[in-house]
Amino acid sequence: MLESFHGSFDRGGFEFSIRLPSAVDLYENNKVILFSEDQPQSIGPIVGAENIVAVGWVDLSECEVDDKTGTAILSVKGTHHWLSNLMGFPVGLENVSNTPTRWTEMQSLTVDKALWHLFVWRSTVTNCVDVFLSGDTRQASVLQDASGDLWKQIKTMAEESILASPMCDPYGRVFVQIDTNYILESNRGSIPIVMTLSKDDCTHVQVDFYETPKVSRVDLSGVAGSKPIVSSAPGSVFGRTGKVLTKERLLFSDQEQANHLASLIYNRENRKYDFTIELVSANRLITLVPNQYLSVSIADETPRKITYSGKIVPRGLSIEHDPNKGVLRMSVVGEPEVFKNLSQTIQTPLEPPKSNIPLQPDLFPVFPLLPVLPGGGSYFPFPIPSTIPSEPPMTAVPGTPCRDGTDASANGPYQALSKVVLQIPGWDRVRSYYKFFARPSNADNPTMYMINGRWLTRSSPAAAWVETQDDDFYTVYLLNATGQRIATGIKNPVTNPYQRTGYFNNSSGVDCWGIEIELNDPVLSFDAIYFEYLGHPWSNYNPATFNYGSSPNYGYYWASVEGTWNTGFYSWHGFRVNMYKGGANFYNWPVNVRVVVETQLNGQLEPNPVSPRGIQALVGNTIIAHKDGNTTGDKLSATASVAYPNISNTMQFTGQTWIGYFGLEPVTNFRIKTTWQVWLEGTKRIEIDSVFLWNICQHIDYIT
Repeated sequence: MLESFHGSFDRGGFEFSIRLPSAVDLYENNKVILFSEDQPQSIGPIVGAENIVAVGWVDLSECEVDDKTGTAILSVKGTHHWLSNLMGFPVGLENVSNTPTRWTEMQSLTVDKALWHLFVWRSTVTNCVDVFLSGDTRQASVLQDASGDLWKQIKTMAEESILASPMCDPYGRVFVQIDTNYILESNRGSIPIVMTLSKDDCTHVQVDFYETPKVSRVDLSGVAGSKPIVSSAPGSVFGRTGKVLTKERLLFSDQEQANHLASLIYNRENRKYDFTIELVSANRLITLVPNQYLSVSIADETPRKITYSGKIVPRGLSIEHDPNKGVLRMSVVGEPEVFKNLSQTIQTPLEPPKSNIPLQPDLFPVFPLLPVLPGGGSYFPFPIPSTIPSEPPMTAVPGTPCRDGTDASANGPYQALSKVVLQIPGWDRVRSYYKFFARPSNADNPTMYMINGRWLTRSSPAAAWVETQDDDFYTVYLLNATGQRIATGIKNPVTNPYQRTGYFNNSSGVDCWGIEIELNDPVLSFDAIYFEYLGHPWSNYNPATFNYGSSPNYGYYWASVEGTWNTGFYSWHGFRVNMYKGGANFYNWPVNVRVVVETQLNGQLEPNPVSPRGIQALVGNTIIAHKDGNTTGDKLSATASVAYPNISNTMQFTGQTWIGYFGLEPVTNFRIKTTWQVWLEGTKRIEIDSVFLWNICQHIDYIT
């Protein structure tokens, strides 16, 4: 006898249990087929197997035996359960244009292709069950996951790129599909209505009504090809209640599709109803995948007089057996179909940020940001003068016979540098201006370098420093008389965690005026810097002037926005500067900022002017400064060091002031200007104790 049968999107599949009159000998993973004897005919989604209710495999860990009655409950789980118990190796694929030469390369990489790779080459799933993929053709540059079990890998690849979800039907088949309510309305024509429900089909309909919106704004970001895309619904102004829902690293077709999707997500999260429908009998055509609808018409017969007529998307399903009448009864949980509403494009520049006007030097005083020793401690200053005089010649360096190759023997070591720390913010490079002649790389004893010190890294600026043997975040150069780089260091394998060695790629001997060591910290570069207008939807603004600049090598960025409004209604008005980096998570990153917010109201004020008029500066959603300014305008200046408060790949810096009152008369002709200076901390650090050179010769300037 059927004890229970249920499935849902949250669970990812179906499971059921059967009550038996006595215990039976079964093995783990024995296949179980649940079927029904129907009269006069069966209706089901699979031709030739209409009487099959479900297929699964025995889970002995949840089987039970009643020691009093002797009856047994047999627990049977669907495909999703067993996939979540299979550990998978980390998987990663890269989109390449040429013929792939490695397992990790694939041409025209899509989510479906990556999942096919996972199912066929990294598991035996397709030998056991049927798999149906999304059909989505959006391409990705890289798809990877190291979640652990196979089910999580499938979910991560599908959900975090195209918002598709894996779901297993009662027959063990795996579907990876985009949610019905996330598909553009014009593409929903092929989704069938499996049943139009009337009063006679239902024993009870429960309507859950949500009066308060759960989400105030939806922010989406990702790429369409190589172009960054950012979209927001209902727009730059938040809704009255609810949280901010952020989805990042998505794949889009274009900006229009991103806007459409943001609106669909916003409306789905803020839907007014959920339905629980108890049917007179079980219709096995109703399931959760593939995508399908139920059509219903609910009259105002409920206590709250709620009416609804339209399509419902099934989200959960359960079946119960009535032993007295010998029938199966079905209960379906669903949500209404949603449609597009308001959304807004968030503009991003086409190129990575670069300075477009010079920084005003007197805007702020000098800010003492220098590297901090690991584990705390005092600032460790290593100032380098703007002009460095040439150092005296190294002693006992061989002369002409060494230069012309007559004497090719090894020599050294000669100390070239000592005691310096490379870290952002601070110094990202250091130079030593000793003159010498460097032997070519093909010499019997080529010129070599040795750096003694500590190499440290951290997963993010919020994490602790750890020592590492990574050798990819610095470069060593040879310099000529004008300070230009003329050769690059070739690194030897690391054998000592506190030492790095190598030689140079110069093909012939060359006179050098020094060496340079440069720190490479790729984390401190943004894909886009852009701004948003803040204000009431009725407010009318003029195009603002936006300037920004950066020195990523020093972890330093700045931005300035200035604009005017013709009218302003009841809301905070100002500008939000966004710094976007795909794939990053800025939560808890140390951020050092200076900000100036200036306001000037030249026109009509409120009937009862706001006094004092508040001015605010925010980093993320945290207020770092507030000032009760004058009614007709004021200036707020502040300096702060905070841990970034939001889980996001976009840092947001907001300057705003309150405009208007709860009425229809606007404030007119006002100006707002916000200026930000931002210092970020890097994830790489090198504490250099000493640098030595081997196999060098006397510089030409010292040959007599």
